[in-house]
Amino acid sequence: MEYILALDAGTSSVRTVAFDTTGRQIHISQRELGVFYDSHGTLCQSPQLLITELFQCVKDTLAHLKTLPLALAITNQRESFTLLNSGGDTSFPLFSWQDRSTEDLCANLIAEGAEEESLLENGLPVDPYFSGPKVRKVVANSATETAGTHFATVDTLICSALTGGKRLVTDPTNASRTLMFNTKTLQFSPTLLEIFNANSIVMPEVVPSFPKDLFVDTAELPELTGIPIAAILGDQQASLVGQSVTNSGAGKVTYGTGAFLVVSTGEIRVTPKARTIFSTIAYSSDAKTATYALEGAAFSAGSALLWLKDKAKLVDSYDEIDAIAQTVPRNTAPVFVPAFDGIGSPYLVSKTQAALFGLSQSTSKAEIVFSVLEGIVNNVEDIIEEVASHLPTPLNALRVDGGVTRSSYLCQLQANSSDIEIHRSILRESTAFGAFAAAMYSIGLSPTLEEAASANTVDEVYLPSGSRVQNKQRHALWDDRVERTISFH
Repeated sequence: MEYILALDAGTSSVRTVAFDTTGRQIHISQRELGVFYDSHGTLCQSPQLLITELFQCVKDTLAHLKTLPLALAITNQRESFTLLNSGGDTSFPLFSWQDRSTEDLCANLIAEGAEEESLLENGLPVDPYFSGPKVRKVVANSATETAGTHFATVDTLICSALTGGKRLVTDPTNASRTLMFNTKTLQFSPTLLEIFNANSIVMPEVVPSFPKDLFVDTAELPELTGIPIAAILGDQQASLVGQSVTNSGAGKVTYGTGAFLVVSTGEIRVTPKARTIFSTIAYSSDAKTATYALEGAAFSAGSALLWLKDKAKLVDSYDEIDAIAQTVPRNTAPVFVPAFDGIGSPYLVSKTQAALFGLSQSTSKAEIVFSVLEGIVNNVEDIIEEVASHLPTPLNALRVDGGVTRSSYLCQLQANSSDIEIHRSILRESTAFGAFAAAMYSIGLSPTLEEAASANTVDEVYLPSGSRVQNKQRHALWDDRVERTISFH
């Protein structure tokens, strides 16, 4: 059986997913990862464990399928990084994208004017979410140890392991999330490297998202020697490809732990009007050109539902949520602001807490359940509005995926609130599938990315319904409550 093997290195787990050439998933192997804090209070993961567990997933798949893949494809958490020596080994942890310990450092850099340069060169604000500020922190704490090391995002770490340390590479979708990369020239920026004190660190070689000269060569997986590593994409970009929305003006929302809206802008790199929407690279077919996108991130989506079930214990299972929530009239429910991990786009305020407004003695469990769903929807609507204001034509529809889209009622609420069509993909998880589709395109088995991803069809279409006046009034109430939440901290 011919197949592509997608290596998906997420934050909470790593997995390998094998797809046959029609796009059918034929095997999956998954292993969990944990986090810890280092001695400087930085949230970290173990890079060695990530590779060990990922390689074990590969071995499990090979043992199950008893044949070799046509190619490998990599997709990964984007902003996390470690530092490698010239042979691909490391004594440093993997510094997590979730870490917010550089907030004060970022505030100082912004006051010094660093954000103006960052927005100009790569379209990103100076924020702890991205790699640059943590690089500066690590260098300040370990200047001697970091000198001459090689900067490695998660794709670099994986490619180094797959090539026995011979190739330390990254693709532009991952490089564009470091704060140190010029997304116009597709090269690391000397100015930004200086801002983040990274001049003594060696940056990885930048290769296209669909590399043609990258092959497995490691004693850890000798049976895969010579197999091409045909695609490298950051996780949200892989989802964009997997949703088959890479044409300019098309976009998707992935509702996972957070919710991520990504809309392709084609060959035009749009500079955001505000620092809370990100310009990023969707993919790069060669070393000189890129397809760009705008992105907004809500920090709490699935995590809010997890709180609803495991901490508040208002539901016993996710399957109950729709049946409970859809009994509630929208204009009578409290307003929930899901700011457990701060508020992301289009606010980008870290120091906040989740809030529930409008409780009374008559407030029911069902109303709180509804409010949590609506809070996720309202945050995504704010992002949609902000991103849409940067586009030459209106957004008429969005593809959606992610575990939260199991809730049909949430999808319908999103359509009503945002007044656009919501197209739910048949695959709830499009990230690994997007890596597969990119590899199919890269090795010439599909003439376009869209055709490569064509198996991920639309499961259901949700059309806007209900009172537009009521929807707008309700959202105006949300906007007011968000401002109160931000001002309270």
